Amino acid sequence: MKKYSWTMMTLVLMVVSLVSAAAYNTATVTNASDFTVKTTAESKLALIPKSTSTAGNKDGTASISNGELVFSFGSMQPNSVYTWTNLFTVKNNSQETVNITVQTGMNYVSFSTDGSTFSSGSVTASNVAPDGEVNISVRISIPTGVGVPVPVSGTVVVSATAQ
Repeated sequence: MKKYSWTMMTLVLMVVSLVSAAAYNTATVTNASDFTVKTTAESKLALIPKSTSTAGNKDGTASISNGELVFSFGSMQPNSVYTWTNLFTVKNNSQETVNITVQTGMNYVSFSTDGSTFSSGSVTASNVAPDGEVNISVRISIPTGVGVPVPVSGTVVVSATAQ
C-alpha cells in the first residue's frame, strides 16, 4: 500500500509539473480603448505657436501644419544671432505635474524657458502643474566663418515626464 501511495503521489506531482509547464509563454488580452487625434495645440502636451499678429512671429516662423507645430526659420548669414522671444508655448493639458524638455540636435540652436538663460541643444522646465504653461524662446547663433550655403535641418523634440 505504501508503494502505491508513493507511486500515486509521484504521478500527481508529475501531472502538476506538466500542467504548470504547459502554461503559456505569451498572452494577448484585448480591451476596449479610445483616443482622439487632435491638433498639437489641443493635445495633452499642447504646443501652441505665438500668434502671427504678434511681433517675433509675423513671418510665421512657428505655425501649425497638418496638426503639427512646424518651424521655418528662413535664411541667416554667418556672424549673426537671431532670437525669437516666446516663439511657442508648451501647455500641460494632463492631470499630472510634469517636467518638460525641449531639445534639438541642430547646430547653432539654443532654447530658453520663460526668460531663463539660453541653453544650447536643450532646456527643461520642472514641475509644470496641470494646465500650466511654459513659454519657449529660440536663439540661433551662426558663427563667423560658416561656409554658405549651409542647410541646417532637423527636429525640435518636446517631451514631458510625469512626477
